[in-house]
Amino acid sequence: MISKKLYGIAENKGIEIHSRNMGGFVKSQSQPAPSGAHYVAVDYSRISTRAEENVVLAHEIGHCLTGAFYSRYTHPVIRARQEMRANKAALNMALPLNALMCAIDYGCNNRYEFSEYLGLTEDFVQKALDYYADDLRAAWLRRSELYY
Repeated sequence: MISKKLYGIAENKGIEIHSRNMGGFVKSQSQPAPSGAHYVAVDYSRISTRAEENVVLAHEIGHCLTGAFYSRYTHPVIRARQEMRANKAALNMALPLNALMCAIDYGCNNRYEFSEYLGLTEDFVQKALDYYADDLRAAWLRRSELYY
């Protein structure tokens, strides 16, 4: 379900996704073209689960949507900042707060249950839990106020 949504977002935003054998340790890469188009290359042979595919796609599309690109010569601080921007965009796309709240309502209690229910990796779910921590607390406080 998520991968369909992500491929749809890419298509609507004019981001081309290509399958490429990358070699080495790289699973995916995103790049802008001089024309203004954006490209994502994915080495599907290095991706073992649908959850991992969802996370890789969300992250690379996040780079494209935010313009958070860098090269191997980019300073590590700038690189980390660009990765953070791509991760935030990926979280908002693949796992918005309301989807996390629905998973909680469904009965998910730990990273494994969230990842199975949502079709995402446990690491990505943990990033979401960390990212949305304050919003989740506020939502639970609002809910508890409704019952008292």
